[in-house]
Amino acid sequence: MPSHVTHVELDEDKLSVTNGSVTVQLLPKEFDLLAYLQQHTGRVLTRPQLLDAVWPNQDPIDRTVDDHVYRLRKKLELLHSRHGGIVIETVRGKGYRLSP
Repeated sequence: MPSHVTHVELDEDKLSVTNGSVTVQLLPKEFDLLAYLQQHTGRVLTRPQLLDAVWPNQDPIDRTVDDHVYRLRKKLELLHSRHGGIVIETVRGKGYRLSP
């Protein structure tokens, strides 16, 4: 079932995110990361919180989150329109936040 961040739609079945007529395909972990951030929109999430939520029972390094956020931001740039889009903010020394 699709979920919404303002006017941006996440589709779990297709692992995609859509804004208007533009759809971007995501890799499974990119989708999981975006969905988790969306569930906690506006809240600062630390790297350990994101690692536990998106990579449970795995032993990734801290850079894993940073690398995925970087790639996800690049893909999300394609969705920006005059109506806005999704912005993943870096909160220096704390973590990441999806802007409402």
